[in-house]
Amino acid sequence: MESVEGELYAVDRAAVSLMNTRPLSLRGNVPTATISRFAEPWFHPFMANTVQARKRARQSEKQRQHNAALRSELRTALKKTQKAIATGDKAAAQQIYQSATSVVDRIADKKIIHKNKAARHKSRLAAQIKAMAAA
Repeated sequence: MESVEGELYAVDRAAVSLMNTRPLSLRGNVPTATISRFAEPWFHPFMANTVQARKRARQSEKQRQHNAALRSELRTALKKTQKAIATGDKAAAQQIYQSATSVVDRIADKKIIHKNKAARHKSRLAAQIKAMAAA
């Protein structure tokens, strides 16, 4: 048992080190010995010490958020197309597929996803739409 600011916490140090966690400390009233070091947005394993490193960290975070928004847009477009295919209306599915193809190509051009992954998504959706006529 280890005392931290008057509170007692039972901590198995071997288990803590195996879990890739920070040393036992308190943030507010929560013991952080069992919190993964990358789970909290306020904890960064490396601190930018120079002006250019801080700027690069800001730029990287902004770009990460932008890329996440684009990936979300891609997933939404693919889900809309899948939903249209599931309804069974081929004309509506083709129209939604065309708009989804535009989104997929745009995101592949920005290298958010690989061009082969984009081609795979488009091919599978097109095959599903084509199979609707045969069914």
